[in-house]
Amino acid sequence: MKKVILNIILFFVGVLVGKFFFSEKNIEQKEVIKVVTKEVKVPSLKIKIDDKPRAKVEVDKNSYTNRIDKKDIEVNRLFDKIASFDSYADREINMDVITLYEEILRINPTSKKALSEFSNYLIAKGHMNEAKRVLEDCLKSHPNDELCLGNYTSYGIHDGDNMAIDESIKTCLVRTPHNAKCIHNKGNSLLRQGQYKSAVETFKLLLNQDGPKSKIIFHKEIVYYSIANAYRAANDLVNAKEYFRMACDEGEEYSCKILEDLNKK
Repeated sequence: MKKVILNIILFFVGVLVGKFFFSEKNIEQKEVIKVVTKEVKVPSLKIKIDDKPRAKVEVDKNSYTNRIDKKDIEVNRLFDKIASFDSYADREINMDVITLYEEILRINPTSKKALSEFSNYLIAKGHMNEAKRVLEDCLKSHPNDELCLGNYTSYGIHDGDNMAIDESIKTCLVRTPHNAKCIHNKGNSLLRQGQYKSAVETFKLLLNQDGPKSKIIFHKEIVYYSIANAYRAANDLVNAKEYFRMACDEGEEYSCKILEDLNKK
């Protein structure tokens, strides 16, 4: 009887334990499912589009870098036209070239390029009075311009006033110490004054390739001829022939003729 009662008790205990076990497992599964299936909110990837009109970006047509200066264009056109003439090859002055330079100076009266080139052209053609006027304008606007300073000494040599020549050369070499044209004209001035040795030494400075250079370049044949001429004036025919030969080799035809005449003596 006791055994039967014990079995009944064990049966009910087993039912209660089984119920409790399965109910806990079910809760756990529900929790797992709940966690797994929980909705994850993803941040929106939508980009808000600003439909307001953007400000237009425009180039300032009046700015320095974008302004087209019609005067500059015209001046450049005139310079190109001058360059198209072989103006230095002709012995006579070309009035078309004169007109073009004058037109440039009408547009821009202080153009350094026009004033320096125009004065150089006038001197090369022997029009010294016109050159003086242009040179004075150039030195007034550009007192340290190499070519205008050099050309002013050329005008002084043509004018023949030794005191004025010396003063212009001195001024030139103070302002532009390496100015080849002033150095060359200093040599010419010394040659005219009979200072042949000093003239030779001065001309030879133009062959020196050391130190700062002048913007004005004398071709070697011109320098060789100048040195040879100074030696010839000093009656040093040995050195004169040597430098005339060097000038001749560089293509200076007049030096070839002089050398030929000297060799006949």
